[in-house]
Amino acid sequence: MLKKLSTQNEGMNSSISVETLHEKFKVQGKSAMSNEELLQILFSFRGNRKKMFRQSAEIIKYTEGRLDLLAKMSIQDLNHMKSLNSEDAILLSVIWELGNRKNAAYEQGQLICSSKDARRVFISELSDLPHEEFYAAFLNRRHRLLGKHQISKGGISATVVDIRLLLEKAIQFHASGIIIAHNHPSGNTTASIEDRELTSKIQKACCYFDINLLDHLIYCGHDIISFSDEGWI
Repeated sequence: MLKKLSTQNEGMNSSISVETLHEKFKVQGKSAMSNEELLQILFSFRGNRKKMFRQSAEIIKYTEGRLDLLAKMSIQDLNHMKSLNSEDAILLSVIWELGNRKNAAYEQGQLICSSKDARRVFISELSDLPHEEFYAAFLNRRHRLLGKHQISKGGISATVVDIRLLLEKAIQFHASGIIIAHNHPSGNTTASIEDRELTSKIQKACCYFDINLLDHLIYCGHDIISFSDEGWI
């Protein structure tokens, strides 16, 4: 029977603990592993088997066990953790980026028929961010997703959107439809006057290129505002 591993294992023979951990992964499968155990396996290949327990424990404590928050952290944020060096921070960032790209590849060609479908497109990018970001998704005439792109990244309360860049990307994707999205880090569930004015400008600009602005989504914590559902588009 496999022993349960935790940060208390540091005082034990680390080679036995690590091998037991690897054995559990092979025998019981990845779904049987806790978030902390998966992090322990990851850091075990970095060469310092004793340090891996401290690293995984600190990450779990720092993020309160929420790996979605860890995925949003920059290299600078990760470097604030005492047990992580710059190479560890880069390793984690690369893993999350690979995961994001895998998700993007999976989403490619998805049929977007409603605001409910559209909301899923930006979840990984715009959930729980501490600053504002603005994204656009590009669709063909059959409302299938061609791709998405970050248009701008700003501060806590605002981000500047270059409409020319947005349309340039739409033309590159040969898009017939666009869904735009940004987040409110404050969690404010009200669309501001600036949000409405920007949407109106983008909608008018799209008309010149025979492109439809299908929706504007605002991510406010766990709530999402859809301009389409509200009848504002």
